Amino acid sequence: MIRSTYLLLLSLALTSCGVFRPSTSTLIQRAELVNAPINDTIHAQNRLGLYVVYVKVNDHEEPLEMIFDTGANLTVLTLEAAKRLELESMGGMRLGDSQGQRQSIPFVMLDRLQLGQGVYEDILAAVIDFPENSTITCMAKDGILGYHVIRQLQWAVHPGDTLLVGSTSDLGSGRAYHTVPMEGWKAPLLDVEFKGMIYKNVLFDSGSTGGLDLEMDRISYIADSIPLVRMIDGTSQGVYGNNLDTVLEANNTNIALSGFSLPSDVEYSNNSDRKIGMKTLGRHHIIIDGPAQRLHIGQEEIPHRRSRSLSIIPNLQDTTLYVANLHIGGDADQMGIPLHQRLVSVNGVTGTQMAERECGYLEFILNLRNTDDPLVIELPSGEVVVFEKEELEAQLIDY
Repeated sequence: MIRSTYLLLLSLALTSCGVFRPSTSTLIQRAELVNAPINDTIHAQNRLGLYVVYVKVNDHEEPLEMIFDTGANLTVLTLEAAKRLELESMGGMRLGDSQGQRQSIPFVMLDRLQLGQGVYEDILAAVIDFPENSTITCMAKDGILGYHVIRQLQWAVHPGDTLLVGSTSDLGSGRAYHTVPMEGWKAPLLDVEFKGMIYKNVLFDSGSTGGLDLEMDRISYIADSIPLVRMIDGTSQGVYGNNLDTVLEANNTNIALSGFSLPSDVEYSNNSDRKIGMKTLGRHHIIIDGPAQRLHIGQEEIPHRRSRSLSIIPNLQDTTLYVANLHIGGDADQMGIPLHQRLVSVNGVTGTQMAERECGYLEFILNLRNTDDPLVIELPSGEVVVFEKEELEAQLIDY
């Protein structure tokens, strides 16, 4: 996540509990694979640790670019994609994103959706007009493929070569796996152990670049025993935009799924739902078995790296660069650089120059994530400050 690994948290989960009217829930369940059996290999794109796939809708030949997202209850189309497909709204529903924001949005029914060889019918899709400069549409310009489609096959995820293998048959033969119960038809829910506590109904969110996210009111269980990093964060992005939040992080620790230990960062915040993302699970070969409601965790294909971060993270609003994430007690905070401080440039690029590039901010974040380069900021006073990546200092919190 950007709080700990310099990229936008694309938590695209649409909240499932108590949001949908019964009739809407029935419509979501209508999604059906109609040409089983399937055994298909899809070459996906890996963007910031998330998987982007291409689907065809109805009779349109041009494929749509979508995030493969187990954390989304239903499929999401951008407003631009819905217009290209000439889809008519069936009505509206109130949907919430992973940042706790809710809006009333239109939904449409897709008669036919094809992902690889698999053909699905009656796919309910929400239509969202994403905010300007949203990195979500830079990740996948046409939307999100939801769990109501994904859950109908077993999906083997191979992070080493960005392959997705979808099948109606068993994909687990010939490999050793640790099997974890994964309950829920709306969204896959896991039980996660951290420091002796079992957290139930944790959403497995393949549309999140983060580790384990928990509610802030759970911090009392570990605050007196584990040093934490305190952040003020305005970078975490849901489908409707960003929220400002106080975040406490336990970095470079371990969690367990049904007794299987995994390195992970753990974050506590007020605005985020309980979930586990691809920073923790995306390094392993996994099988997402929706029909049997199981998650099979295989060998590690991408080596674990300890989390290192920066004491500030910039964001871009229109053409203005500003400090959107601040480590309390970190280098920038001690220098007197406040949250929302306007910046003239970052790494030699002004806000105007970044905004003029297509997905310029995402390009900037990708470079921060994938290199060990420092962050160089220029303040309105003309002062230039250089920040290096490091393991942020943690302290025991009196909570």
